[in-house]
Amino acid sequence: MNEIDNYIESIQNNWEKILPALKLKAKKALDKKQYIINFENQKNDKLPETPGIYLFHIKPTVIINNNNIEKIWMSNGVIKFSPNIILKRVKFEKINKWYPLYIGKTENLLKRINEHCFQDLDKTTYSMKLRHRKKLLKITGTGT
Repeated sequence: MNEIDNYIESIQNNWEKILPALKLKAKKALDKKQYIINFENQKNDKLPETPGIYLFHIKPTVIINNNNIEKIWMSNGVIKFSPNIILKRVKFEKINKWYPLYIGKTENLLKRINEHCFQDLDKTTYSMKLRHRKKLLKITGTGT
């Protein structure tokens, strides 16, 4: 083994040693930074106006699967300037389990998350426009 191979192997070994601690630290940090969106309001003002990475995830209170999640997502018809569900990225199969819905990055968390949640249908800013997805909100217990 040459010097480069030894160096790569030592990095790999060190990484494997510290990875579990890094995962635990990241999970604790993420757990502290979770926000539940109240869709009864027209905006959320509890988020920072800083750059960041955000993740929307849902926890269905009824059984859904990959066959009906697309129907639920599209129940209001096509919402322009909004993403589609990409079924190969997640397998919906259980009730009361968290599923990732959308991940993004932004310069202003407060503004961008409010766009995803409360954006009007006629706006051309690309966002999920979640307030208008009534069936999705109903199956997650976040709306009526």
